[in-house]
Amino acid sequence: MKNQVKTQQDQDNTIGVWSMAFSMYELTVPVLQQGLGNLAGCLAKASAHCKDNNIQESALLNFRFYPDMYPYVQQVQTAADTAIMAASRLAGEEPALLPQEETDFAGLIARVEDARAKLKAIQPEQLAGSESKSISFTAMNTYRISFKNGADYLQKFILPNFYFHCTTAYDMLRHNGLPLGKRDFIGDFGADMAPL
Repeated sequence: MKNQVKTQQDQDNTIGVWSMAFSMYELTVPVLQQGLGNLAGCLAKASAHCKDNNIQESALLNFRFYPDMYPYVQQVQTAADTAIMAASRLAGEEPALLPQEETDFAGLIARVEDARAKLKAIQPEQLAGSESKSISFTAMNTYRISFKNGADYLQKFILPNFYFHCTTAYDMLRHNGLPLGKRDFIGDFGADMAPL
């Protein structure tokens, strides 16, 4: 089933009626796959930066912006886990998460690639109809979180949460001097670009 995304033109009917349809799969799996791929690229650059500049990886992995914030390593772990939880729960499955035991960039890259592989295994039909399915789960052994439908779960919780942790991880690396740019975060944005 496709979600109908109505435009202002649909509502005003002044220029003509048109609409675009996206499936829950299209709004979930490719989006998270791209974000994880870009995150893996930043991790590879961080690993190389440490080697080239004789920096202990632990200095970056344990870096925090503030004492009550997750360290870098946990920002990456949470981004990867969020992607797995999204696709799994929308598919009606229990997320298969890895223990959070990584102590180096190689381990974090492997974790992100594991998440990408799990997303790749999800088929479009597994998410069909999930936009109207209720989603409920326990978070941090503290809260019971319930969404009336999968569309709210994806749009109001998963995507903001995923990008929060990806952005924080990127910002931590930039703060510590890594030569990253916006393209490292965004990646291939699907457009042809050439100098004027």
